Amino acid sequence: LCQNLLKDKKFLVMMGDDLYIRKDIEKCLTRDLALLAQKIDTPERFGVLKIEDGVLKEIIESPKLGADSLVNCGLYVLDKRIFDYSLASIGKGEFGLPQTMVKMTKDHPIKIEKASFWLPVNTLQDLKKANKYLKKLYK
Repeated sequence: LCQNLLKDKKFLVMMGDDLYIRKDIEKCLTRDLALLAQKIDTPERFGVLKIEDGVLKEIIESPKLGADSLVNCGLYVLDKRIFDYSLASIGKGEFGLPQTMVKMTKDHPIKIEKASFWLPVNTLQDLKKANKYLKKLYK
C-alpha cells in the first residue's frame, strides 16, 4: 500500500509494537537489504531463520524446534525491488512480508544482522516487560 509514497530506493520496515535499539537499526541500514535476527530459547512464537553464509534462505513460522534458534525480529531494510515479487500467502487470506522476502533473496541476497537488544511485545507478559524497561530507561 505504501509503494507510491516511497521516495528513496531503500526503506526500513519495523514492527510498531516491538522495541529495538538505535545501534541495531543503524547496523542494518549499512546494508542494501537486511533482516534483524536474535537467538532465543523459545522460538515457537516466531519465524526461525535458515541462513547460509550470513544470508537469508528460509523462514519457518512457529516451529516446534529446540532452544537457541535464530529468529526474525521484524526489522527489515528493503528497497523497491521487493515490489517485483508477488506477496506470499500464509493462509486464511493473509500475506507475509518475511515470506515474500524469501522469494526475493533468491535473486538479491538479504543479509542477516544479529540484534544486541530486541523486546517483542506479543503478549500481556511482554507488554509488562516493555513497560518496566521503558520506565527504567526514562527515569
